Amino acid sequence: TVDWRSGQPIPAGRLRAQIRQLQAQGVHHFAWYPDDFIADQPSTRDARAAMSAGNFPYPEK
Repeated sequence: TVDWRSGQPIPAGRLRAQIRQLQAQGVHHFAWYPDDFIADQPSTRDARAAMSAGNFPYPEK
């Protein structure tokens, strides 16, 4: 995912923080654009962690 103003990739930590903030506001469905699957940006690992149902509304134990 890219910041369209700067053209730079959005750091994984910021992406995860934004997803958590949206979840706290009641959002249940997420998607982003653009992604770059060839360069793995955002990484599959980070995307999975950010969008996992196991972390919503509380971490799965």
